Amino acid sequence: MAVEVAPVSRLDWSRNAAALTDPSWWQGKLKPRPAVDWYLTRVDSAMQKLKRRLGEAAEAGSDGAPISMLTHSAGGWLGRVYLLDWGVAGVDRFVSLGSPHAPPPEGVLDQTRGILTWVNQAAPGAFHDSVSYTTICGRFVRGESLTGGGAPAPDAAVAATAAAARAAASGALSSASDLEEPRLGSTAEVAAARAAWIAKFAGAGYQQVCGKAEVWGDFIVPQPAAHLDGATQVDLEGVFHSPLGEQLPFFGPWYGSPQILEQWVHHLTGEAAPQGQVAAVPSAVRVAAP
Repeated sequence: MAVEVAPVSRLDWSRNAAALTDPSWWQGKLKPRPAVDWYLTRVDSAMQKLKRRLGEAAEAGSDGAPISMLTHSAGGWLGRVYLLDWGVAGVDRFVSLGSPHAPPPEGVLDQTRGILTWVNQAAPGAFHDSVSYTTICGRFVRGESLTGGGAPAPDAAVAATAAAARAAASGALSSASDLEEPRLGSTAEVAAARAAWIAKFAGAGYQQVCGKAEVWGDFIVPQPAAHLDGATQVDLEGVFHSPLGEQLPFFGPWYGSPQILEQWVHHLTGEAAPQGQVAAVPSAVRVAAP
């Protein structure tokens, strides 16, 4: 299998600050181009390189198979912009992992400053008939309202850990080493407080994306925003948004963890679903973690 990856570092995302000079940013009516052209051109560079490799393989008598486009997080809606503007020639599959596809409801600040609204108006749902779309979302934690009841009295270290965990999962911290283990009384108290505050911080983030805190999601992206109409929708139980989940005992595996990868990779390759799992259908599919 030939693979090409668009190289994007955390520092690269600072390029988005250039959009601050566009009045549309302040009006909440920003369009993806030219704001994210830096990202799209990198995707195209990788795509063209892959097409050349596949062309050479076909000339040599090997399989010059169609291309599957795999995206994660913001790469999902950015990938949709790429397919809309650069075309779908050679692409027959699109798979997103924990991507916020739906724009926030009215009254909720759009963190993309209008881009998500534009994308969903220009290319709603599984837009291209020739492309098979699959949207995958982890069900790691059900969010809770910050003002709701049910949380033990917050220990400062527990609250700070939950906040730092969300920052690290979304790329604001460099690694799990930036987090400190909270200090409370008993192990049970630590676990209960941690779970409650993880749910609250997740809920605060979910609310900024879909307008609701008390929904399921992968700690960063809420399930209601992660799926596209007309796509095969897959929900994975216990799956965290980023690789940080593997580094801390109170989180869990992420989309790329081996035991999770085997649950969804057939949507990318077009192979049959593993024995015991539901085959891909154009509706919601839930896959429970073993």
